[in-house]
Amino acid sequence: MVITILKIPAYFITSDSQRIPIESKWRNDGMAPTNGSYVVEWTLHNSEGEIAASAQVLPAIPTAQWTPGEDIELSSVLEVPAGLPEGAYTIKVALVSPESGEYIMLGLAGRDSEKRYKLCTINGSDKAFISKAGSIYEEAFESGYGQ
Repeated sequence: MVITILKIPAYFITSDSQRIPIESKWRNDGMAPTNGSYVVEWTLHNSEGEIAASAQVLPAIPTAQWTPGEDIELSSVLEVPAGLPEGAYTIKVALVSPESGEYIMLGLAGRDSEKRYKLCTINGSDKAFISKAGSIYEEAFESGYGQ
């Protein structure tokens, strides 16, 4: 499984609780569907690597039905508590068995010792930014970094 597109806001407000929307496109690059259904686990990590927020999302189409080569769009929300310190935060992802807690390997770089994959960094600030429409972090992983 790989993520081919990720869209996420470039920042969030630390003084208020926030709902960070995450839009992703996944593809099964394997030879067959997975042996089981997995939840998508999104985590937000502070500069010390500690988890500041997490969410587990059960895809509408179970991962066991993601056929090879098929693109699956997934909309998720990461609930972030109020009062986090300002600074850079890392978004990570994993696929986890809800029954066993087992993490599966993905076709992504950046796997850490806890079997999560680093995707991007977003900033937490106690001030709202005036931003241009469309100022969203977007990475098309297939076309290369920053494309």
